[in-house]
Amino acid sequence: MQNKAKLFEELQRSLFVSQISADSESLKVVERLLIQLLGHIETSVRDQATILLNMLYDGVDWQL
Repeated sequence: MQNKAKLFEELQRSLFVSQISADSESLKVVERLLIQLLGHIETSVRDQATILLNMLYDGVDWQL
């Protein structure tokens, strides 16, 4: 579980950096990864992917 948390931290950081720098290609890659994680077997992974996708689409981080 700790490894998953670390990977989600990296995804979140990539999302923030891509949003701040307005890097549309990186945002597309992050979005694809998060969408694929919606099919993960573990509920916690799907929940975290949903939160990050909401942050991507809404542009706010209040769900954290």
